[in-house]
Amino acid sequence: LFGVQVREFVLSMSKMLTVFVVSALCIASRGLRVIESPSALDAVDLVSMSKTASAEQLAEQLAKLMQNTPDVCDTCKGKFKWHFVVGSGRSGTTTTMMMIDAIPGYHVTGENQGLVNKLHVLFQNAQARPPSLTGAFRRDGVIFEPGMLCAMQDLVRASLGAFDEDKISTIGFKEIRFKTQEDMTFVHKLFPCAKFIVVTRRNPGEAVGSGWWTEENIASNLEQTRMLESWQSRNHAISFQLHLEDFSVERFNEMLAWMNVTGCAYTQVAHSNQGGYSDGRGGAKMNGTCVSQ
Repeated sequence: LFGVQVREFVLSMSKMLTVFVVSALCIASRGLRVIESPSALDAVDLVSMSKTASAEQLAEQLAKLMQNTPDVCDTCKGKFKWHFVVGSGRSGTTTTMMMIDAIPGYHVTGENQGLVNKLHVLFQNAQARPPSLTGAFRRDGVIFEPGMLCAMQDLVRASLGAFDEDKISTIGFKEIRFKTQEDMTFVHKLFPCAKFIVVTRRNPGEAVGSGWWTEENIASNLEQTRMLESWQSRNHAISFQLHLEDFSVERFNEMLAWMNVTGCAYTQVAHSNQGGYSDGRGGAKMNGTCVSQ
C-alpha cells in the first residue's frame, strides 16, 4: 500500500516531472543504479530507458526508490562526499568546476537543468499535503522527511552520470540557478555535510557583453550575487568565496588548502572559454600527489 500511495502522489506531479527526465541522466539514458544498499537495489527496476522516457516512467522509478529507502538513513553518511560550485552567470563557475574536477578523486560536473530546484518544489508540495493523508510521503500523518531526502540525494547522484566509484570519493556539480536564500537553505538541507565554493564577480555589471548577459538581466545577476555572498558570509565553515577578479594559481591553491587537499598544488588555471567554443578542459594543471582529508 505504501508503494502504491507514493506512486499515486508522484504521478500527480507528472507535469513538473516531465523536465525531470532530461536531468536524471542515469534513468533517461544509462539506467544506472542510484543507491548503494543491495536490498534497495534489488527492488528498484532501473531498466535502460531512452531520453524520451515519459514522466510516468520516471515517476515509477522515483516511487520505487522512495518505497525502498530504509526507515533509518543519514544524508551525511553516504558513500561519497558532496562538493558544489554555486554562483551567478558568467562569474567563472565553469573554470572553478574544471579546477576542482582536476583533483584526483573528485567528479564534479556541469549543470543538470536545475534538478535540485525541481526537487525543492516536489519537497514543498509533499509538505503541503493534508496531515490526514498517511502513507506516501507521510507516515502516521508526519512527513517521512529523512527517507525523502535520502531518495532525492540518490536521484541527484544519478544525474551526475557514470564514474569510477573505486577511484572517486567526492562528487558534485556546478549550479547558477540558486537565486534565493530559500534555494540555498534547501540544498544545504538536502546535503547537510556538503562543501560549497561560492563564485561571484565583485562588479556584476562587468558581465555585460560576456556570453549572453545584457544590461537587462544584470539587475537579476546583481541580486543573486548579493544573496550568494550574504549566504557565504553566514556559512564560513562550509563555504569558500571566490571572486572572478582574483582567479590565479595562488588563489586556487588557497581554495585547495581550505578543501583539506594536501600534497599537491595547481600550476595553471583553466579557461572555460579558451579557443572559442572549446571548454578548455585539461587547462587546469597540478603537480604533486593529492591527498584528500
